[in-house]
Amino acid sequence: MERLFQLYLHDFSQFVDLEIDDRGRFEYPSLAVYWQELDRCPYFIEMEGKLAGFVLIKKEAENGDDHQVFDIAEFFVLRGYRRQGVGTQSAHAIWDRFPGRWVVRVTKANKPAVQFWEQAVKKYTGGDFRQQQVTKDDYSWLFFHFSNLSKEKP
Repeated sequence: MERLFQLYLHDFSQFVDLEIDDRGRFEYPSLAVYWQELDRCPYFIEMEGKLAGFVLIKKEAENGDDHQVFDIAEFFVLRGYRRQGVGTQSAHAIWDRFPGRWVVRVTKANKPAVQFWEQAVKKYTGGDFRQQQVTKDDYSWLFFHFSNLSKEKP
């Protein structure tokens, strides 16, 4: 996971300010908590039996209130596997696994990710989602909010 995370952060550094340490690595100190805290879950993404990426899920209070939401904290598909459906399938599988209220946050500067998440959420919800623009830490973000509590399972 740590090695894949370096590739992810390298890609993400195109859109947000990230620095490397004196060893030439991007730091993400909270990666270890995904194996330690009950409200966080790490998953690998596979395609045809090969490692293709990862998704990190967390559950937390939204906007400081008591409502708990699931959040795709980080999501990464290796470049060679993009545009083949593995990302959408993985997102939908994660949402099916965790019924509840969801938020997906994406920086507006990452136009391919904005397009991906808008399509993935729209397809999953049948268009029943709310989109919110947020400015945080000098970056513009889009938040996609939806619930899958009433979604029928196949």
